[in-house]
Amino acid sequence: MRCYHKYIFLMLFLGGKLFSQNDSIYFAKLAERFRNHLKTNLDSAKYLADKIYKESSEKKYTKGRGLGKNYIALCYLYEGKYDTAITYFNEAIKFFEASESNKGLCDAYSNIGICYDYQGKFPEAIRNYIKTLNVAEALGDSVAIARACNNLGAVYFQRQENEKALSYFKRSLKIREQSKDNYGIASCCLNIASCLDRKSTQTEFLSYMNRCIENARIAGDSVLIADAYISLAQNYSENKDHEKAISYYNRILPIYLSFNDPRSLSQLNYYLGLSHLHLKDWKISHQYFLKSYNLAREINSLEFIKASSADLIVTSAYLGKPDSASFYLGKYQVARDSLHSESNAKQIADMQTKYETDKKDRELKVKDLEIEKSSLESREKSFVIYVSFFGLVLMTALLFFIFKGYKQKKQSLVEISHQKKIIEEKNKDITDSINYAKRIQEVILPPMENETPLFPDSFILFKPKDVISGDFYWYARKNGQKIVAAVDCTGHGVPGALMSMLGSAFLNEIVNGQGVLKPSEILGELRNRVKSSLKQTGEVGASRDGMDMALVCFNEDNSQVEYAGANNPLWICTKKNGEVGMNHYVADKRPIGYFMGKSLPFTNHVIDLNKGDMLYVFSDGYADQFGGPKGKKFKYKQLETLLMDIFEKDPAEQKEILDKKFEEWRGNLEQVDDVCIIGIRI
Repeated sequence: MRCYHKYIFLMLFLGGKLFSQNDSIYFAKLAERFRNHLKTNLDSAKYLADKIYKESSEKKYTKGRGLGKNYIALCYLYEGKYDTAITYFNEAIKFFEASESNKGLCDAYSNIGICYDYQGKFPEAIRNYIKTLNVAEALGDSVAIARACNNLGAVYFQRQENEKALSYFKRSLKIREQSKDNYGIASCCLNIASCLDRKSTQTEFLSYMNRCIENARIAGDSVLIADAYISLAQNYSENKDHEKAISYYNRILPIYLSFNDPRSLSQLNYYLGLSHLHLKDWKISHQYFLKSYNLAREINSLEFIKASSADLIVTSAYLGKPDSASFYLGKYQVARDSLHSESNAKQIADMQTKYETDKKDRELKVKDLEIEKSSLESREKSFVIYVSFFGLVLMTALLFFIFKGYKQKKQSLVEISHQKKIIEEKNKDITDSINYAKRIQEVILPPMENETPLFPDSFILFKPKDVISGDFYWYARKNGQKIVAAVDCTGHGVPGALMSMLGSAFLNEIVNGQGVLKPSEILGELRNRVKSSLKQTGEVGASRDGMDMALVCFNEDNSQVEYAGANNPLWICTKKNGEVGMNHYVADKRPIGYFMGKSLPFTNHVIDLNKGDMLYVFSDGYADQFGGPKGKKFKYKQLETLLMDIFEKDPAEQKEILDKKFEEWRGNLEQVDDVCIIGIRI
């Protein structure tokens, strides 16, 4: 989520025909004082705005009343009270319309657009930005056109429509360069850099960022410099230098606190939380995400409600708070659906099309007026010219009908293209959600075998059926004991991944929090938590989700292991007198979850080990895979034979052989389930 910069329109006082010169100077000074206080002392700014409105009312100056209402609304906008601000902006519009102040209308429409934009209500934001652009183009006001284009680009940037966003940003930059507006150039360069970083080289991104900072310093705008540093901090974060990113964010925090801007503070706390999340500082990142979420709730910013609640799911799960994770999952889904609903996408596309059509209509009206003027002049000339003009009118009518037919055909093509785009965006939303879930699961899962000293001579073959998995592996060290588990949750994909999140959080709490180390007791406590959390009562329609697992606990010197299993066995491959054999330790035939009303204890096996033995725990995905010449299951017998054949090889080589054999067996058939196999050498 890159930083982007919007323009808030701030009108200075405009004099009127009925005003004396002294009155104009007086109100202009009030307006200047208001502008100086707006970013530093909102109470003083509100007082001045109210003073302008009241004194304009006393002098019956309609445009001044509109400016007063506009200034009052700006104060509420800066406080993050967007709905109240919109109410006052609409009151200002009535006064501007009555006084025929198109400049006032332009500013008010734009600021209403910003209020909706900050709330994540993109269709309403675009509707008002396009009104601004229409008025600005009619006025020929290049500065207002540049600002409106910049704000439209910001909305499309948030929707990840980068080509459209870049088009508006570059149009704005071109105008700013012509007028040598350092602040405007800096703002546009920041926005363009934010778009380019998603698709271009690092060199191009840094070039625009350097232009931004250089021009912002010339303009003397500390807020814009802070926004640029946010983008640079994010760049460091994306390049895995999270410590440096955090140092940049902490430099910016005092600036944002001084302005008391809830939206900027919500954004900054979210970025700090994200950097600490990458460093696996779960508690600290949770605190920052919670601050971001609460600030976003205050101003109803759907954009940051969605982002912060998504990451609160991760931190809540890892901190062993499944109820909290479930709560924020609901908040994330509501915000996501509101931001990316199909109706929003349709409204935005319709408004963009309407803007282009209205623009062409205005151009045609100008041409029609020119033709009419020409026809009046022609009547004063000769009859021959009149006849020629009459023929021209007939030809124009014919062209009109031809154009109308062409326009209808074009409209049909636009509609087809629009429907295609809706489907593509819907698919993209689904894919983005699944990829985000994958990120959550990757954060929760412990590192793979080469990243931990717990079992240096081991392997984990982990192959999700879909992007995210219902299988997961887990391990921990506690009081000299090393505990490993291979877990298979009900289902796969998104439902299975949600169960895996709960399972991992519960295991962390039971072992690391409560200090339970006996495998059978761990499984029993896990079953109780699953049944309680999912409200499993055995009634018709109640949840029967759960998980199968094999869990082993090694003593300090690895000479003995304790094992307990829920449907998933433990296999130990050993070699005696030159003969390779496989010892099977059978699991209890019941899952972790509700099982026909029974809560029987799990069996605890104590097993002596020999140096060189290989332990295997696994889910059923490998053995259940269809394939081979007859399209049948691989089955456990064939898996056992394969493991005995490769038992003496290096664990890394065993993993490679298992993976290759699985893919060869599967061939062109679909993978039927998640796969998880853990092998540990004694």
